[in-house]
Amino acid sequence: VDSADRANFAKVVEAIKTNFNDRHDEIRRHWGGGLLGSKSAARIAKLEKAKAKELAQKQG
Repeated sequence: VDSADRANFAKVVEAIKTNFNDRHDEIRRHWGGGLLGSKSAARIAKLEKAKAKELAQKQG
């Protein structure tokens, strides 16, 4: 980095560190939101339906 641009570069590096590196845990915790996509939800619903049907057959 040129000596004339070192001050601007330092500001950019500091902004990156505060906005991303130092907030890593906070950003990571909010990722995804715990919601399933349509394909995953359909797959789980299909498995639950099959389990319920099997349980109903076992009970008579």
